[in-house]
Amino acid sequence: MNYKVIYHCGDEISIKTKTKSGRLDLTDKLLTISGKETLSISTEQIKRVELFRLHGLGRMLKIIHNEGVLFVTVVRFFLFDYFAVTNFFKTGKLHQELTALIRK
Repeated sequence: MNYKVIYHCGDEISIKTKTKSGRLDLTDKLLTISGKETLSISTEQIKRVELFRLHGLGRMLKIIHNEGVLFVTVVRFFLFDYFAVTNFFKTGKLHQELTALIRK
């Protein structure tokens, strides 16, 4: 599947964290985020995927892998690198797809 996302690589995230935008492509073997920078993670490296609500506002995924931690949420649109409207249901769907992949 292909999703429009905002993401952050790091150990923690807050409401003030500067995020990057891109397109997430998910296949059986690879999770790729393409944008200004390209990020690729093998699905074999993913240890755990957690779904949580950032400050009670919207759903976000915390993807823990061998290289570190990646925070991702699916968005409807993203304006001026400061304002985003998240997609609640698509973020949940992405969580289900990632969880199914790491169980294999």
